[in-house]
Amino acid sequence: MKYIIMIISKAMEVISTSIKRFVFTVVLSVLGVILMTVTIYFSEDYWNFEKESDRALKQGIKGTYTLGIKNDSGEPGKMFENIIEEYPDMIEGIGFLENYETTGFSDMVAIRKNKYHMGDKEVNACRATTYSLNLADIKLAEGRMLKMGEMPDDPDVVYGIYLGNAYEDIPIGTEYVVSKKYNYKTVVLGRLEKGVCTPDVVNIASTGSVVGGKPYGNLDYGYIQVSFRLDISYPMFMSIGEGYTFDEVKSIVDRKSKEYDCVVDIAPLSNLFDEYNYSNAELVNALWRLMVVVLFVVTALLVSIQVVAVLKNRDIYGVYVVSGMSNRDIRRITVIENVIRVCLVLIISYALVMLYLDKGIPKLAAMEAVEILYGYVFWKVALIELGVTVVSTIVPLAVLGRYTPVRLIEEIK
Repeated sequence: MKYIIMIISKAMEVISTSIKRFVFTVVLSVLGVILMTVTIYFSEDYWNFEKESDRALKQGIKGTYTLGIKNDSGEPGKMFENIIEEYPDMIEGIGFLENYETTGFSDMVAIRKNKYHMGDKEVNACRATTYSLNLADIKLAEGRMLKMGEMPDDPDVVYGIYLGNAYEDIPIGTEYVVSKKYNYKTVVLGRLEKGVCTPDVVNIASTGSVVGGKPYGNLDYGYIQVSFRLDISYPMFMSIGEGYTFDEVKSIVDRKSKEYDCVVDIAPLSNLFDEYNYSNAELVNALWRLMVVVLFVVTALLVSIQVVAVLKNRDIYGVYVVSGMSNRDIRRITVIENVIRVCLVLIISYALVMLYLDKGIPKLAAMEAVEILYGYVFWKVALIELGVTVVSTIVPLAVLGRYTPVRLIEEIK
């Protein structure tokens, strides 16, 4: 232990003799690490968004289709209701699922007062319709799933809600008054199984940038708010039932569109991701090219700076030899110096990234970013930085290895 403390103290002495050089190498490395973090984050978020979108949708990207409906064209709502009535097994799910954040049940006054109110803590919630529920693989711990187009027995009930798994003591069938003026009510339809997530099809359909965000939301402490009508005011998705092909469905939709004077374009969701991939790939590839160039430059500078430092510190190393240290001890001092540097670099870079997430972007985006950073980014950045450190340490050690103890003693001024 005394030996380790001695080596560390000698490394700190060497650092103190040229503190400006040390600070410069730390700053240089921090800039490189931040660029690596940004590049890998964009890349992981870009690919992760497609992968998670595929997982979140019940039939995946290949089994889900987008519906483009031209505004003010005919009666598309009635058209799809007619298609569902005429071909009840053709459409498994249709419409939108939109995730959003809320402070507990802040939009329902009665529920907001119960013990599950989360205060200022935001939880996930999802807007849906009875037509769109089947776009997601929703499993219930209690209650039953509404059928497509099913209406409540009570005409005053305007919404149904499926509560998250955490709300165990709220009975199924509990009603809450949403509007006292009109006596509108919301009824609890069921409780979700633990870990249920809903795909945010509005987000998936409208995301065209590199950073896609999170395409799903965990609802353990949230809920699904269900409307009892087919709403076509959002980006729409559709999944088809077994026994139907895309061409058959498209043919029926095209024929019905003419009957109802609508302009409806149906296309595989995979086409949308092909467009995203084409538009985003250039930026992602450019970031990777820039990162490689910067890494090469940073590594070359670190190697050059540390070789010069070794040559300048020959007299100090000579003094250490006179005091009884070996060449191996001196090489270990150089290694410890680089270990201290890389630890500082990673800590400072991590702190700056987390500070930006805390102060610079909205809370939801920050939470999503943290998941990607911890799951896919930080460990890769640390490995690359360790690789750079190894390279920038080996070369100075090789230069130092050319000096025998006698030559180092001769360098004492």
